[in-house]
Amino acid sequence: MPGSSIDVSPKEQSFVNAVMYYRRELMLVDKGEKATTHLTDRQRKALVKAGILVRVYGRGGCRLHLSNRARRVIDEVEPTLLG
Repeated sequence: MPGSSIDVSPKEQSFVNAVMYYRRELMLVDKGEKATTHLTDRQRKALVKAGILVRVYGRGGCRLHLSNRARRVIDEVEPTLLG
């Protein structure tokens, strides 16, 4: 994870890098805004495939939500950015 000195697998580092790159958009989606207004179709598909966004099916159709794993990455990094 970010800020740790232990070796991280390339797959995990790629996940963290993608979350950090799209951090602003992901935080807006996490607050309830539609992903379609902030991300292109290609970006949404790639983020779902990477496990950063998850599809949640409801009465009105499908919504994209931030995955728990991506939320943990953002929560770990936010205090270090602010302080």
